[in-house]
Amino acid sequence: MRDLPAFDGVELLGIGMFGGGQLHHGRETITAPDQLAGQKFRMGGPIQERLLTELCAVPVAAPASKAYELLESGVVDGSLHTFESVVNFRLEDSLTQHTLFPEGFYDATFLVAMNGARWDGLLRADRDAIAAISGEELSRVWGTAFDAQNPAARDALAEAGHEIVEATLELIAAVDEVRVGMVADWAEAARAAGVADPEALMEGCRARYVDISAQ
Repeated sequence: MRDLPAFDGVELLGIGMFGGGQLHHGRETITAPDQLAGQKFRMGGPIQERLLTELCAVPVAAPASKAYELLESGVVDGSLHTFESVVNFRLEDSLTQHTLFPEGFYDATFLVAMNGARWDGLLRADRDAIAAISGEELSRVWGTAFDAQNPAARDALAEAGHEIVEATLELIAAVDEVRVGMVADWAEAARAAGVADPEALMEGCRARYVDISAQ
């Protein structure tokens, strides 16, 4: 992956995800696609924005650190977070209704990278020391931490009396329909960026993810 044109000029140190993001609401539990119509949700990126827009909800762009203010002022009805984020940003009193998607309503990949020129300017011993705890090692630590935090946060919210329901098949199907279009658009953009076979890349990453998750 480091050899892809998208990573030219940077040293890739690690990749990770926060865990499947979910729908969280302050007043009602979302169980059907039509319940999303007109509902205002704080969200943090283009993937979330497209999902909400195509499901007829209203995306409100803001960082997670602004969620409490937006919820308490009534600017938004709900907010998109992983379960650990609800707890870690102290939103338990503002978000009491949760719709759980088994594989997440959305997810996002984050990377840790260093400017290539700065990396090349480090002493060899320093580069070796950083490399020893980077790559798959750093990614494993990242994933292990969030794999533990998310179910712990979900259990804590359940014990506090929050309503947590699984997304219905109808709601999952509506999300999957949006996903199909998003993946097609991503593949087209990836080809334009120099990825020869983006579908194979995606399936390879998915297979590797499943393999590592089972370890």
